[in-house]
Amino acid sequence: MSSFLDPPTASNSPRTGTLSTQLLPERVEALAGRGVVAVSAGALHSLALAADGSVWGWGEGTNYRLGHGENCAHALPVRIVK
Repeated sequence: MSSFLDPPTASNSPRTGTLSTQLLPERVEALAGRGVVAVSAGALHSLALAADGSVWGWGEGTNYRLGHGENCAHALPVRIVK
């Protein structure tokens, strides 16, 4: 399975490392080679599950909503669960 953003309202761009509205899915280069088996997305964030059980999140992270322990947004995927 390729790593793509979904849905088209995801408000970040892990391909370019910027936070902006994306209208179409795009490849998440930072997750290439990690064996992503599932993706999930909200209006302002995305999550990916890798074959090794690691969970990666990116997008709006204020109020600690990404689970990475920081109160900020991330344009590129950050490992949440090892």
